[in-house]
Amino acid sequence: MTGRSRAPGSAVAASLRLEDLAVDPYPHLAELRSQGAAVWAPNLGMWVLAGYDDTVAVLRDPERFTNDSPKSLIQATFGRQMLSVEGEEQKRHKQACLAPFTGKASREVWQPRVDRLCGGLLDAAERAAAGGAAEVDLMADYAAPIALKAMEAPSGYPRRAPIRLAGLLDRALAQVSSSSANPRSLDTDRSFERSDVRESEL
Repeated sequence: MTGRSRAPGSAVAASLRLEDLAVDPYPHLAELRSQGAAVWAPNLGMWVLAGYDDTVAVLRDPERFTNDSPKSLIQATFGRQMLSVEGEEQKRHKQACLAPFTGKASREVWQPRVDRLCGGLLDAAERAAAGGAAEVDLMADYAAPIALKAMEAPSGYPRRAPIRLAGLLDRALAQVSSSSANPRSLDTDRSFERSDVRESEL
């Protein structure tokens, strides 16, 4: 978001960095919400929305707002894909993903698989805790495996591909967390933009 008037926001907005959001975003987002619908964050060079309703309103208004921005860290990291482009290009990416995720397929195919996957991961976390594990990382040990395993079948990737994709995702997220506000500073090899995940490499 850009605008003619960039009134000073709170101290949190004035000093906000990507690193702050990566470590513990919730106190920062709560402070931003208290400042109004949109707050200018000079270190990021953009307006920040922290409220759910405001964010949904922007996402549903493609006439005035766009995801296709040279400042998009998602686009800089993962390339041009469904979440970072607009118009016909976005429709082309979206159409390629629709068939496996109809309501019927989601209910009859994916929900049972994901339910079993979630149950297995929670059982593993309980066993780790019973075995003396000090902590369980909900992102690394639960959320990330669900996302990677759930996309294994519909994507057509070979069974071991999620192992390689997990490494690529970790590298990309580390780049986003440690980069400056300028997406051109990201030292990414665009691995996600290339179709180079082959079974022979896994």
